[in-house]
Amino acid sequence: LSSSSSSSSRSSGLASVSPRRVPPWSSRRCSITLWSLAGGCLPYWPLAGPAPATAKEDMKIEYQPRLKEGKRRKRFSDFTLTESGLQYKDVDAGRTQGRQVIAGDTVVLTWEGYTINYFGRPFETRTLQEQAKVQVDPIRFKVGDGTVIPAIDEAVRGMREEGIRQLIVPVELGYDEAKKLLPRPSTFSGQRALDFVLDNKGGLMDKTLLINIDVKRVYQNQK
Repeated sequence: LSSSSSSSSRSSGLASVSPRRVPPWSSRRCSITLWSLAGGCLPYWPLAGPAPATAKEDMKIEYQPRLKEGKRRKRFSDFTLTESGLQYKDVDAGRTQGRQVIAGDTVVLTWEGYTINYFGRPFETRTLQEQAKVQVDPIRFKVGDGTVIPAIDEAVRGMREEGIRQLIVPVELGYDEAKKLLPRPSTFSGQRALDFVLDNKGGLMDKTLLINIDVKRVYQNQK
């Protein structure tokens, strides 16, 4: 990203998120940071994916007990909004001749996660893994088997190998109450940051997450 893009990003959009608190995502093609949601210059290629919303695209109200009328969710103009409430953006198209993911396929991917409204704090990044000296294998799952959070199961459809997609994840498409769904943070500090948001009972915590997924392999379903 150019210095001019960085400067404008810091002064607009998600003003509550400090770019200094969010380390770059070390991918092979680009650095993706939380402040890119504020208008950073990222490449974009339209891909087949989750069904976009077709109505007026009114954003749902986020229930927060201490706010009488709740809080209306933010709509990011450069993200596609789906009928479920998921917002996603394709950062890398991946292999243009590769197979697009459909239900029943087995997918191998890596991921990173940030708490958008808790100071942009990361809960899964390569930096956290390196600091904790842990080695993490990519996650592997069958699309539609219910083992990953709904946002990832929905968003991965239509992607190709080496594709990268950013997801804005509302609470109902994120982690289950028992926290058994994948993927989970690989470090103690990451788990603590995520739990602080998900388990908060104060009534004012916005639990929306930002998750980056990078598809490594796609295996066709063998019937």
